[in-house]
Amino acid sequence: VAEFGVANGRGLRKMTNLAERLSKQSGVAISVFGFDSAVGLPAPTDYRDHPEIFQEGDYPMQDFNRLQQELDGRAKLVIGDIRAIKSLDQVFDGGRPLAFASVDVDLYSSAKAVLKLIADLDFAFMLPTVGLHFDDVWSKWGLNRFAGELLAIEEINEGYEFRKIDRDRYVDYWHGGFFPWHACMHTLHVFDHSSLFKPLRTNKAV
Repeated sequence: VAEFGVANGRGLRKMTNLAERLSKQSGVAISVFGFDSAVGLPAPTDYRDHPEIFQEGDYPMQDFNRLQQELDGRAKLVIGDIRAIKSLDQVFDGGRPLAFASVDVDLYSSAKAVLKLIADLDFAFMLPTVGLHFDDVWSKWGLNRFAGELLAIEEINEGYEFRKIDRDRYVDYWHGGFFPWHACMHTLHVFDHSSLFKPLRTNKAV
């Protein structure tokens, strides 16, 4: 699991604690990664980055040394401009496919870079469906699909034949109805994943 955009570390701490709890319950080892530049947001480039909302230097990492010490051996911090990372293959553990990512990088340009890194992963590094959380797809700010994370999602869907991002259509069912935060939940469908060709059922549907 991974968080792109760590800032004060609150989300990464929660993700790490939850991963440890689930690992104990299931016996499945879960690696946790946090990606951040440590210096805040880069400067918006054009209207797609919502310059009316975000400014250069917003959301810098706070008390990096304390966070690193607290998460030492529990999560891996990857520090640097996300847009400069060439591939995630060399970052993630080869035996543990990506199952979930929180995309909290705010700008269109950064979100597009993150989603492209994920979409470019070989299917061996991903589950057939990867849960995604986007924090900037609904808010009081009047976000729209022509900018920000929503535009990044749309362009990934247009640019990839076998990687498609859609609303998470399970979350309403499992929570017994719609809650506002459900709008943030999405799923990356990996349509060329070998596991998709293995039936989930052994009996025939009647």
